[in-house]
Amino acid sequence: MLNEKLGHDVVWCDGGPYDAYWLRTLFDAAGIEQTFVLGDWNTLLGGLPEVCRARILTVLGDAPPGHRAGADAERLLRALAVGIGAGN
Repeated sequence: MLNEKLGHDVVWCDGGPYDAYWLRTLFDAAGIEQTFVLGDWNTLLGGLPEVCRARILTVLGDAPPGHRAGADAERLLRALAVGIGAGN
């Protein structure tokens, strides 16, 4: 279950209100209270130093999105890792 895996953490997503709507719809349909919070990818980026944001945007510009959830998430995570100096 998502609540067990994610606890009370912030889960970053790039779908903003669209992702929040569908997640809320799924939890409501299941009759379960969501314990984690969706954070917006752009808010995450906005909290990073400019040099990190620039590296992230360069990586993202070099690798066009595949429009598949798993591939998109991996692409964003790899760009973030490069941006903060944790990846190549």
